[in-house]
Amino acid sequence: MESQKQLPKFAVLQLSGCSGCEVSLLNSVEWIENFELVYMPLIVTTNKIPNDVEVLLVSGGVRTDEDIHNLHKGASRSKKVIAVGTCALSGGVAQV
Repeated sequence: MESQKQLPKFAVLQLSGCSGCEVSLLNSVEWIENFELVYMPLIVTTNKIPNDVEVLLVSGGVRTDEDIHNLHKGASRSKKVIAVGTCALSGGVAQV
């Protein structure tokens, strides 16, 4: 019996945003085929980011105290943190 290769784990943390980046990530074959998705509230049923995450993808902007708390908590459980999308990179489109 062949042993299955264990894929590195990745998580997606959504802060304040629209979920557009999460939908785009689901269409990215490279992430889905080369990593094991272990946290993404939009589609994975779990209530916390595991402690052994290789990469944490962060979407959405930091707009609330809860966003700050979740970002610190998620980053502390991950080896690498990558900002994804306009909101995470530069605060997104200004709301009037």
